Amino acid sequence: MSLAWQQPPITTDSGMRLGVPYPRDQSNAARARCLEVMRRHL
Repeated sequence: MSLAWQQPPITTDSGMRLGVPYPRDQSNAARARCLEVMRRHL
């Protein structure tokens, strides 16, 4: 996410990646870690 904040804003429709998924490797790993920690503390 921090990388996204360092990029210039998208100002045109063609700048948006439609039909091409963004890579989710890091967000999936972070989500799994977050859920693991939360379950331990329930």
